[in-house]
Amino acid sequence: MFEPFNGHPSYEHHNVSMWFDNDEGLYSVMRQARNGRNLWETLNELGYLKTPDGVEITKDLCFYLYAQD
Repeated sequence: MFEPFNGHPSYEHHNVSMWFDNDEGLYSVMRQARNGRNLWETLNELGYLKTPDGVEITKDLCFYLYAQD
């Protein structure tokens, strides 16, 4: 079960959100994808399945990034 972390549903949600908000390359990929499904597919095509510090980027987390906007 997820525990809330810094205003996010879990540490994983917080971690992925921080990486995408603060890494110019990831932010650009996210903006170009336009929605969670496209982001998930793009990241899988690129083989980018974890953040640089090892948190798995799941489909749920991709959709969460767009729900914040």
